[in-house]
Amino acid sequence: MNWGIIGAMDEEVAELKKEMNIEVTRQIAHVMFYKGTLTEEISYYANQVSER
Repeated sequence: MNWGIIGAMDEEVAELKKEMNIEVTRQIAHVMFYKGTLTEEISYYANQVSER
């Protein structure tokens, strides 16, 4: 099962990214998506809106 997490602030996403084992980074439009794991069993996604 995959979970999606949306962070509104850079600080929120930064804390999550520090704990993640990021496997894939992808930019779609002005949004960055990070796919990785926090445990061996669950995958997480985080996104961060980039500056325009």
